[in-house]
Amino acid sequence: MSLNIEYAAVAKCTPEHVWQVFEKIELWSRWDPDAIREVRWVSGEPWTKGAKFTIEMLKPMPFKLTPEVLEAQPPFYVHFRGQGSGVTGEQHYIFRWIPEQQSTELRTLQEFSGAPIMFFGDKIKSSLEKGIAHLFARVIEEAESLARKETPAPEATPAPSASTQADTGSGINSPHTIIPGLHACFHESLGIVLDHLATVPPELWTRELQGFGQPTLLHQVLHTLSTEAIWVRSLQLLPIERPDPATFTTIEALRKFQQEVRTATIVYLDSLTEQKLYAELERYPERWTGPHRSPAFILLHVITHGFHHKGQLAVMFRLLGHPTPDTDIQRD
Repeated sequence: MSLNIEYAAVAKCTPEHVWQVFEKIELWSRWDPDAIREVRWVSGEPWTKGAKFTIEMLKPMPFKLTPEVLEAQPPFYVHFRGQGSGVTGEQHYIFRWIPEQQSTELRTLQEFSGAPIMFFGDKIKSSLEKGIAHLFARVIEEAESLARKETPAPEATPAPSASTQADTGSGINSPHTIIPGLHACFHESLGIVLDHLATVPPELWTRELQGFGQPTLLHQVLHTLSTEAIWVRSLQLLPIERPDPATFTTIEALRKFQQEVRTATIVYLDSLTEQKLYAELERYPERWTGPHRSPAFILLHVITHGFHHKGQLAVMFRLLGHPTPDTDIQRD
């Protein structure tokens, strides 16, 4: 069993101001001394891949983690994972510029697992969410104060980002929020599918059905997610990685893969200006399917492809005797 948390807030300042405050991990315990005893770097150059720090928690229960930075793109993104005291924690922090509001969205995606997490269940989730909200509030307070004291030079103003929606499924309100908004809607719908899959006997996950290109529920889910991951990596000329279906034996593993894929797309979107989002790529990987396109076109293809396979999953669930609930993006 794992515990998943997503939280977002908005600061009236730039991502640079947010990062200048957030990166000072020694302040985290001062901002919330009742919940955090100490945070300090133990190895590596701070906020570079492979660097490690320790964080000793007092609430929602005493435990100590030693996270390792897996990826960092200051001032927009950091991803780290750590273990300790029987708990494994993985966290993504994304700081996205919202040009219409001249503000920055702070978003975190977090996952915790381990025996203590299983024991405390929903009680620990509420406490963790309160802790994240408190931390974000202090970061925002200090970042906005920093912004008021500075007069940023024109070149320091962040370029308008392609990724601007603040809430899952609610950000389709202008041309440059269409792709991020539809992407959020798709993953919200796919999350309902995974919730339903968790109620289905595991032996049905791999039962083959005739007439489908991906013959099992498991293969349909993995194909949908891996296609998104492959296209997004191809757009960045990164090497392709394909998941091994044999390693996905639990719903937690599938949810973790979805979170990784979704976050990678969000981070890529946030790296693009609106102009680059809709312009053809300057370079293409050697293996490219179809005509040359813009990132927006390919990402829309990824989203429509995902909804296509979500529909096939709905049919397969019905054939297996387990019809899905409503998974449309417009639901009651």
